[in-house]
Amino acid sequence: MQNPKSIVDWSVEDTSKWLDKEGFDKEIIQNLCEVNRINGKCLLALNEVDFTQEPLNKLPLRDRKCLYISCKTLQRENQSLLLDLGLLEPQLLVIIPIIIAIKMIIVIILSLKEYRLQCLKMVRHKDLNLKRQKL
Repeated sequence: MQNPKSIVDWSVEDTSKWLDKEGFDKEIIQNLCEVNRINGKCLLALNEVDFTQEPLNKLPLRDRKCLYISCKTLQRENQSLLLDLGLLEPQLLVIIPIIIAIKMIIVIILSLKEYRLQCLKMVRHKDLNLKRQKL
């Protein structure tokens, strides 16, 4: 089985096919690929600022958001290519998982705090019931 072409080697036509598979309208594909000549490297290099400028800021909001998510997915799946292209600093590869882990820890701590509060309410409720029974 032949290996799929690397995204950095995608032509404008390859990008057009990918956008079609992602469900974008022909008009949008034509604007991005035929008019603006977006290829695989361009997809990998797209960033937040690019989505605030032409031609991307002219896309309908739904399509702009979907394209942003699709590009972020491609970038996440191809971090080594981003490093090779100089679009990602190596230290970020270490920091990103740490940030994710910290967010998870915060969620766990908040959940445990909420659980503790619920347990305290239950204990207080039982104590009140016991006091009432003694009276």
